[in-house]
Amino acid sequence: MNIAELRAKAIKTIEIPGFTPGETVSVKVQQPRILAMMGQGKLPNPLMAAAERVVMPQQKKIEIKPVDVFHFYELYCTACLVEPTYEEFKDIITDEQMLYIYRWATGDLQKLSSFRPDKADGDGGQHGGTVRMQAK
Repeated sequence: MNIAELRAKAIKTIEIPGFTPGETVSVKVQQPRILAMMGQGKLPNPLMAAAERVVMPQQKKIEIKPVDVFHFYELYCTACLVEPTYEEFKDIITDEQMLYIYRWATGDLQKLSSFRPDKADGDGGQHGGTVRMQAK
């Protein structure tokens, strides 16, 4: 596999919530490269503390303020968005879109998709094949 093929594999197109209910928009994203951004000096100072929490979570506990939460989501949007870039998108991006990108980057969306309908209760109160019987 050559470098062009590797680069193409690194960028994915995903659908994120749009600007009206039921609408989606396509964006190109890549897995976050937070260490690389830190090393290249590409992170603005407000995002450095959030980045440090990502790469060094075992460090002393720091009180998280509401503004830190915003910076944390902004960090992931900056790291992941390829087209449009976060800089191009930041004046119109919604909270829901930021949260969706964060969840995509951290794998939360895949965890949620593990709740498949074939494992849920069936019709008439019958349990799915993988649900254990209640203990007596």
